Amino acid sequence: MGGSRGLAALLLAAMLVLAACGRPGGAPDARTLAAAPAAGMAAAEMARGQGGQGEQQEAERRYLALKYALTVENTADALEAGWKSVVQRCQALGCELLEAGFTRSRDGASPRGELRARIAPKSLPDLLKAAEQGGTVVSNAVSSEDKTDQVIDAEARIKNTTELRDRLRAMLQNARGPLRDVIELERELARVQGELDTIHGLRKMLAAQTERNEVRIDFVARESFVSQRKVSPLRDAFNDIAELFLGSLAMLIRVAAGALPWLLVGVPLLWLALAWRRRRVARRKQAVPAPPDGAGPR
Repeated sequence: MGGSRGLAALLLAAMLVLAACGRPGGAPDARTLAAAPAAGMAAAEMARGQGGQGEQQEAERRYLALKYALTVENTADALEAGWKSVVQRCQALGCELLEAGFTRSRDGASPRGELRARIAPKSLPDLLKAAEQGGTVVSNAVSSEDKTDQVIDAEARIKNTTELRDRLRAMLQNARGPLRDVIELERELARVQGELDTIHGLRKMLAAQTERNEVRIDFVARESFVSQRKVSPLRDAFNDIAELFLGSLAMLIRVAAGALPWLLVGVPLLWLALAWRRRRVARRKQAVPAPPDGAGPR
């Protein structure tokens, strides 16, 4: 648009000069000569103004990494079907899947699903609509991170490193010195090329973050009237009772196991001691003479 305006102004200036030359006498008047440079200057200023606006817009461009976080709620029975439909829709829209998984109900825990992907901004509304169809969106959050400084730094490093690599290549092609200098040039060229590849990888990662939106969708089960969370205190109480009973039983078993060796040794010893005592008492009774008949006390 700016280029067409500048061209029109230049054409206007040329037409003024030609019209002046076609007048009687073949020479333009003073007003025409004054108008022609003014038109040319206006065209130049317009072109410069349009170029300045382009440079300013390029300088003011911001590179933002947008992240969307949603929580979709549905019944436990329909949760997996809703998760699958959103994943399939995401793949159909050409999104980049970063993470996708579903955990089924087990041991009383509620099922859960998650989806994390990067998608083009133009396809984002379709994915959000699919998420709304997969259940009830109970939370929705958007965050952004400015990556402008990192992008500018990466592009400047790419430019400078590319120029250095090209100079090293030219020096290597024209190298006529000792073999040691040639090897050193090749080594430096390989190092610079590796650094350039690393910066290109960083710029590619920044482009993926800023040119596509990251979306995270969590799928949670809707609680029923008698939900697991409501009955969990009662279940925990029964678990505590069972744990106390089993703990006490385990303690008794440990005590019995610890006392068994002593019982195996102590019971026979006690029996032998009692038997020895009974025999001793019997011997004493036998050793005492019985009194004669009629010799009792008077």
